Amino acid sequence: MRKFLIPCLLLNLSACDFLPAQSVYLETCEEISKNRLKHSSSFEKESSRESNGGTGYVNAEIAFKAWNDYKVPIPYNISCLFKQTENKNAPLLVSITWNGRPIRSHELENIQEALRK
Repeated sequence: MRKFLIPCLLLNLSACDFLPAQSVYLETCEEISKNRLKHSSSFEKESSRESNGGTGYVNAEIAFKAWNDYKVPIPYNISCLFKQTENKNAPLLVSITWNGRPIRSHELENIQEALRK
């Protein structure tokens, strides 16, 4: 029994190394959220989800906590809508919803410009 149980446990523990890396959409959305925070080093992701937002669109959602000026963790969420392109490494950002509200158009344009570079 031990000869069977030990390899199974080792296989289960090593399976964590085989998990796929985070998608480019979630990575980009996380980078955007960190850049919008005043204390970006306090970013602590709680959950993330990627879903099909319609034909040719991908929606990346992240729930996280970050400190305010008094070092109190505040819950945040961000939702980034991307248009799928043939070049998967350069996603095309369509919109951002920050804590349930769309961000201002000039902020979105600045973020889109920064992503093109």
